[in-house]
Amino acid sequence: MRVQVVGITDRGIANQERLHLRAIVNLNIAYLVVLNSRYGTAATVFPGALAAYWFPGKMVMAGDNIILYSNAGPPTQEANPQGTSNHFYHWGFPKAIWADPASCVVVLDTNDWLASPPQFSTPAVAPPALPPLPPLPGH
Repeated sequence: MRVQVVGITDRGIANQERLHLRAIVNLNIAYLVVLNSRYGTAATVFPGALAAYWFPGKMVMAGDNIILYSNAGPPTQEANPQGTSNHFYHWGFPKAIWADPASCVVVLDTNDWLASPPQFSTPAVAPPALPPLPPLPGH
């Protein structure tokens, strides 16, 4: 795993609760997916997710903080005195989602992935093509 989960802060407090991740190595966060889930026991997480957040394509450096607020807002970035950066993202929920102590996140590092082909009836209704994810450094 190329990031560590520092924790969920201010659980249940609207417009303040957030997930704090820290980059262990330089990486493109487009390969990170956060699943909102729940603990079944202290050692198990329920399969399946309540919702998923896929970060946009952006390179972050080792030591950078990646902060995902549960509320709505624009992405921003700020520099730290230590030379690292804080990268702020917003999931877009209208209210807090991690108030329940059994709620948790599962972070997936999707270094490689596939998508099923689209099944559009006509090309005219297809959305515009998205650019491919940039390659990982060193690949």
